[in-house]
Amino acid sequence: FDKRPDLQPPSVYVTYPASNSIFRSVDRLKLIEGIMEADPKKRGCNLQLKELLARGACLAIYPLHDDDELQTIQDRWLTPCDPPWAQPIVMVKDYFGEKVGMYFLFLGTYSTWLFYAAGIGIASFGLELLGGQYLTWATAACGICMSLWTTLFLECWKGEEARAKLEWGMTGFEETEEDRTEFEGREIHSPVTGLPDAYFPPRDKARRIVGSYLQIVLCIFYVSCVNAGIFYVHAYVSRYPLRNYVDFHHLADGPFGVPTVVTNLALALLIQATNALFMPFATRMTKVENHRTETDFEDQLIAKVFLFQFVNSNGALFYVAMAQGPLTRGIGDKQPWKTRRFDCAPYCLEHVSYLLGTIFIVRVVLGNWNEVVAPFLTRLRRDAARRRGHDEDDAEHEDPASSNIRKRQVSPAEEQFEKDDYGSLDIFDDYGELVVQFGYATLFVSAFPLAPVFACVNNFIEIRVDGWKMCQNTKRPWPKGAEDIGTWESVLTVVAILGTITNSIMITQTSPAFTNVTSSYRLVAFVVLEWILIGAKIVLMSVIDDVPEDVELQEQRQEFLVTKIIVDEADEEIDLEEPCSAEIRFHALYGAGLHWYKGEDYSRSAQCVDAALEPKSDFAVAWHVLGECRRHLGDATGALEAFAKAHEGAETKHVRDAAARGRVEALLKAPRAEAPSANLPVFRRDGDAFREAADAELRELEANLARLQALHGDLEAWSDDDDDEEAKG
Repeated sequence: FDKRPDLQPPSVYVTYPASNSIFRSVDRLKLIEGIMEADPKKRGCNLQLKELLARGACLAIYPLHDDDELQTIQDRWLTPCDPPWAQPIVMVKDYFGEKVGMYFLFLGTYSTWLFYAAGIGIASFGLELLGGQYLTWATAACGICMSLWTTLFLECWKGEEARAKLEWGMTGFEETEEDRTEFEGREIHSPVTGLPDAYFPPRDKARRIVGSYLQIVLCIFYVSCVNAGIFYVHAYVSRYPLRNYVDFHHLADGPFGVPTVVTNLALALLIQATNALFMPFATRMTKVENHRTETDFEDQLIAKVFLFQFVNSNGALFYVAMAQGPLTRGIGDKQPWKTRRFDCAPYCLEHVSYLLGTIFIVRVVLGNWNEVVAPFLTRLRRDAARRRGHDEDDAEHEDPASSNIRKRQVSPAEEQFEKDDYGSLDIFDDYGELVVQFGYATLFVSAFPLAPVFACVNNFIEIRVDGWKMCQNTKRPWPKGAEDIGTWESVLTVVAILGTITNSIMITQTSPAFTNVTSSYRLVAFVVLEWILIGAKIVLMSVIDDVPEDVELQEQRQEFLVTKIIVDEADEEIDLEEPCSAEIRFHALYGAGLHWYKGEDYSRSAQCVDAALEPKSDFAVAWHVLGECRRHLGDATGALEAFAKAHEGAETKHVRDAAARGRVEALLKAPRAEAPSANLPVFRRDGDAFREAADAELRELEANLARLQALHGDLEAWSDDDDDEEAKG
């Protein structure tokens, strides 16, 4: 590349405007990080960056923002009204790395599909407002459509993910992943390569994983107890409304009564608080398990977070939807639960909708507060404290002893040091929020059809909030690669299946159409509907390809090129004697003949074309090439024969005329002994054809000459006019 001018940009490689280089800024950052952490034997610095941070040797290690490139991204990204599918994903990926780009690609795809789900929810909610029979059909239609929607969305995302993985060059990224710097193990000789390697016993790892999940079960138990306490207090206040203080009887029965509103708010706040507190706890547990690669670490962390957050976020909803009604009817009259508030028949879908709506509103408010308002206030407080410290610190002035004291100019690195970090766990939190929201939008959509609408509006805001956070509120993260969204995809599939089950239960167990039906018939209806929906999902999954056909073909082509160019795998030998390779043999020999013909090596060209015509003797153009070769070699008889076959097999007038001209020229140049009188009729016939073709070409040349003469006259006239204007001037 350095020595060949024809390989210099822009002839071969694309250059990027920000750096005028063949490397993107994200590529340069990856190279810098690799050089700093690489072994000295590989010309690296052997700096363990995470270890330096852990020991306090460095306060922070981060790449600086490129203001020009960042401003370009912001102008395209942080717009108020652009739809989710209009995000500049490639620009985001080229600046923040493939892992961040994959997250925003998923967020955009998910938000786009939520537009369709929101349409279903609005239509169902409108039918529910009409009441009566419309309520029954709306509940059933919304649950069924959303069950199928989840499958369509996930299958579409798999295709988008596969295309992005190919276009971004991330195919096989996880196969080349290196060990985590935090991984610890005793040094042994690898049984595979024989080289020194770190080894951690699987039994010890399994023991630690089991201990982690036991702690998670204990956390779930504690949270369930708190939820039960909130419901008990609610029931007690509803039945015994603080007679000596305030009478809540006129408020207790309605959905907007004080006990109900306070309970829903308490549950929503508890869910947000416990989810936030569990994240660092789960991270510490996963670090103790000592996983080798970052992918293994994230997969285990995803499993823990999903297990806890799913139960914590949806436990109260499951209780209200499916257990509160039967529990009320099955206990004594003197229990606090035995009130009209809890005796909903047959189940409490109306109360589920109120609780779910409250949770959505609290999530949006707290989420935007934590991601926008709180960091902004923190930065203001830090800036004020820094300004006060700078005024008192002589080191912050250029010359403290001088009478003209000027403050030192703060460097970009110091300015960006005050911003928050954005690491792998932050993007993990963002994925977790979307998965929890996906559950809210699909698990209880039959009870609350507006859940997809709330999710769609929330994501429309989330794109801008996350984009602003990345561009303005955080340091630039070290770019990381990613070929997919990891185990989150499996988690979404599990939630989609659970959504089918829960919606089937709510349709068959809570719909007014089943009010007077026995429990056994309801159970049969539930099983039938559930398996119909699961069967439909299986059909959709089999019909829609996970990897689009064009992507699959390109992956195969890419794998083939890698094996030939990089791995240097030998080409397969083609047996030209096999009948199945006759077509390949013809094209190979004919192509070689054309190559030699252009190089004016008519002898080799004639041999190749003659060999190619053995199995395929009806190719007129090849006969014409063979005739030309023989004519140049002085074989008039062979040339006449080849031109005759070209003339006979020609399918176009152009080929026939060329063959005729070739025969005439071969006869004219042939000795008299090789041009017997028998060829005179052929000569006369071909000569007439040649003359007709020559006359046509002559007429065309005359017409072109006339047009050129007219153009020449116009040019002379324009030139004279220009001379006149110059003379007047």
